[in-house]
Amino acid sequence: MKASEVDIIEAAMRMFSRYGVKRTTMNDIAEEVGVARQTLYSSFSTKDDILRATIRLAAERNIAAIATECDDAKTLAEKLDIFFAHHTVRPFERIRASADPEDLLSGFNAAGEDEIEKSNAAYCRAMEGILKPYDTALAKAGLEARGMAEFIQVSSAGFKQTAKSKKQLLRLLEALKGSVLAALDAE
Repeated sequence: MKASEVDIIEAAMRMFSRYGVKRTTMNDIAEEVGVARQTLYSSFSTKDDILRATIRLAAERNIAAIATECDDAKTLAEKLDIFFAHHTVRPFERIRASADPEDLLSGFNAAGEDEIEKSNAAYCRAMEGILKPYDTALAKAGLEARGMAEFIQVSSAGFKQTAKSKKQLLRLLEALKGSVLAALDAE
C-alpha cells in the first residue's frame, strides 16, 4: 500500500470516528487528508473501497502488534492479555468514543461486513498461532488449537459488541482467559 493511500485511510478512520460511516462523504475524507476529490477517487473508487481498506489496515496493524508483543511474552496468560488488548479492548474504546458507535459496530454495509469477516479469520489464525505450543494440553482436554482460537476470537468479539462499559468488558475477558487457562491447565 502506498503512503498516500495510508494517509487517506487514516483520514477516513478519523472521519468515520467523528461522523460515523454513513454520514462521512468522500468529500469529507478528501478535505481531511488535504487532497482533491479526484486524487481520492484515483486511489479508491468508492467509500466502500475506503471502508474495506480501513478495516483491513486496522486489523493488519493489530495483528502485527499482537505478534510482536507475544514474542516477548512468557506465559499464555500474558499472550491472551496482549491479544485482548489489540483485538478487543482498544477497538472497544475507539468505537465507544466515536460519534456513532452502532454504525461502526455494524460494519455499515455488506462491503464492511465482508471485510470484518476476513479480519476475524486473520485474528483466528493469529490466536491459533498463540495456542500452537499448547497442542498437547489442548488434546488432553479434547480440544484443538483451531477450535479454541475460534472460540476465543468469536467470544471476545462478541464482548466488544455487547459490553455496556469497559469495566464489564474487562470482567468478561478475565473470565474468558480464566476459562481457557483452566481448560489447558496452564498458568
